Amino acid sequence: MKKKMIAMLLTTAIVVGSGATVVFAEKENAKTETAAQDEKTEDENAKDEKAEDDKKADSKDADKKDSKEKDAEETKEELPYAPKEDYDEYALVDFEIEDLGQELEIVVSKKDGDKEYNLQMYFFGGDADIDVTYDDNGDCKVTNDDGFFQTEGPLVVEKAEKEGNWKKVADYGKEDSAKFDLSTLEYQPKADYDKFTVTDFEMENLGQDLEIVVSATDDDKSFNLQMYFFGGDADINVTVDDDGNYEVTNDSGFFQTEGPLVVQQVLEEDNWQAIEK
Repeated sequence: MKKKMIAMLLTTAIVVGSGATVVFAEKENAKTETAAQDEKTEDENAKDEKAEDDKKADSKDADKKDSKEKDAEETKEELPYAPKEDYDEYALVDFEIEDLGQELEIVVSKKDGDKEYNLQMYFFGGDADIDVTYDDNGDCKVTNDDGFFQTEGPLVVEKAEKEGNWKKVADYGKEDSAKFDLSTLEYQPKADYDKFTVTDFEMENLGQDLEIVVSATDDDKSFNLQMYFFGGDADINVTVDDDGNYEVTNDSGFFQTEGPLVVQQVLEEDNWQAIEK
């Protein structure tokens, strides 16, 4: 009897022990699977976060590009008619023909000398293209009109001259001239020059990246270069003669070669802004 009891107790102990082992093993397996899932989740989260960051970066870049394109588009002048290419200057004039109750937007082109003008507008359901010329005595002649502008034509010219909002025809279609904010420039353009630009220039032999404020005359013969160079302010003059020969003055020797290269670079970039007098 005692032997049977002992055998039963041993059997029970073995069964219980086996059950505990199975439970323990299942718990360990569950822990391992959970850890693996957690590790996988962390990897996936990291990948998802990276993908999200990349997406945001791409979005920002796209927004910047769109913004630049939008800004560039908004700075372009919109005119009802393009100025005449064979004229020198143009202006947009708002003009009212009082006796007809007509308010007109007129693109006025003129040639140097203030004797030849062209007026373009939408008038009575069609495009009008009228010429107004003056002789040496100041007498006016209006051609290519239907009679309405024999009197009004000279008045349009007088108004355009009085307003004085002339722009160069050669600059039409380019971005607005206000490309640079003077308050952010390291150096101010030279007041005795006509136009200026800012260019990034690399001196490869010295490993120097320079931001240079370049002032120039309208005839592209005289230039001034201002920059911070080797611990100090540099103020260098470059001139070009009729044969295309360069002369560099007021430099310490580094820009005898580089000065003309800077000038050639800014002329190629053609990103000028007028210097306000």
